[in-house]
Amino acid sequence: MEKAYSIVYGKPYLENSLKYDADSETFFGVVTSTKGGFSEKVAVRVPIDQAESFEKNINSLKTSVVFDYKDNQLALKKIVVKKANTPYIAMLSDINFKSENISVAVGGGSLNLPASPLLSSSLAVSASDYSIGEVSYSKDPEIAKLQKQKFELEKNVRYKKQTLIKEAELRAQKLALESQIALLEQTKGGVNDIPSLLKKSKAKKVDNTKWLFIVGIENYEYTDPVAFSANSAKEFKSVIEKRLGIPESNIRTLINRGATSSKIDYNLKDMLRRVKSGDTVYFYYSGHGIPVPAQDNAPYMLAQDMNPAYIDDERFKLQNIYKKLSNSKATKIVAFIDSCFSGGTDNQALIKGVAATRIKPKSVTFNKNKMVVISAGSGTQYSNKYDEKSNRLFSYYLMRGLINNNTDINRLYDYVKSNVQEKSYEMGASYEQVPVYSGNIGLEL
Repeated sequence: MEKAYSIVYGKPYLENSLKYDADSETFFGVVTSTKGGFSEKVAVRVPIDQAESFEKNINSLKTSVVFDYKDNQLALKKIVVKKANTPYIAMLSDINFKSENISVAVGGGSLNLPASPLLSSSLAVSASDYSIGEVSYSKDPEIAKLQKQKFELEKNVRYKKQTLIKEAELRAQKLALESQIALLEQTKGGVNDIPSLLKKSKAKKVDNTKWLFIVGIENYEYTDPVAFSANSAKEFKSVIEKRLGIPESNIRTLINRGATSSKIDYNLKDMLRRVKSGDTVYFYYSGHGIPVPAQDNAPYMLAQDMNPAYIDDERFKLQNIYKKLSNSKATKIVAFIDSCFSGGTDNQALIKGVAATRIKPKSVTFNKNKMVVISAGSGTQYSNKYDEKSNRLFSYYLMRGLINNNTDINRLYDYVKSNVQEKSYEMGASYEQVPVYSGNIGLEL
């Protein structure tokens, strides 16, 4: 059989059209024969430090193909590629492991050979007695599949190692960038730093006597958006919840489409009916505020689905909102209103077709013994956005004040007022914004 193989196929060799995968340290190529007819795709594991020498000396490599003959089948067992005295096992990389019966075409003679061990050079074959025209063989299915599994396993292990290395490198790069960004934020103002500041702050023990109602409307159905209102509302919830110990079950958060007129009205009534004597209610609103000229410039909160040109829902008159809060059973009410009621926001008029005239809203009354209101601005001022921090200007410094442990409302107001006023001056004269308070400033948070 060894002689028959040699007559039909000639000498096996590794073709020089190799492709090397550095990640898996593997050459991919084809083992063929000098007379053709034999061809197998193989994967040869060669360490990266030996790869260049292996490829340069490809013509001097010795290739051995080992068969087994059993049950009238010639099966390919393995292929070995040897460089000098170093053998490399060439694993079969073709996924087709279908077995085929051996077929030998004999012409002009007989194949009555003496029994001899496989691959023995003692096989007596005389080309003058007969000619061999074709030899078919199969790969040993079991060995070929195991080789394939071994190759895939080794590749996966190497990939996982490389992935872990890459992940470690990316983590290091990420930490370096975060440090650089943090440094720039400290020196130049940077981007929103509320989450990082809050993370470092201490959480207060949960107090079931505290309640929180939040409305944040950035995107309106019938008018222009209020930039960053939704973000400020969400972050304010996180800040005050942690810093004042408000339980999640006592919080109502209405954002954008969740803050329609019906949803605000229902949720506020539902929360206030649960409030008991001795409790504290915190109220936060960020969105449009509008004075209604037909009602002597009475200020209204604008729900998400309300049209500023047609304000007639008295549930959202600021006077009535404050009345609901101060008439509740709560012993203390603290309201933060990030909205000016002069008819505009971010230096832009709210009512379309009306010049950017600033209207002084009508004053609002409430129980000033048990309630305090801190508002974003006074009189005809507009409330401003804070682009550098991706927040509303008033809300940003309100959250900074809460994080800085200004638990006294008077101290908190002083902090917010001075910072908002200074930053608005930097924006320009038309952006002047000075927060104001009304009610009992001596209350504790």
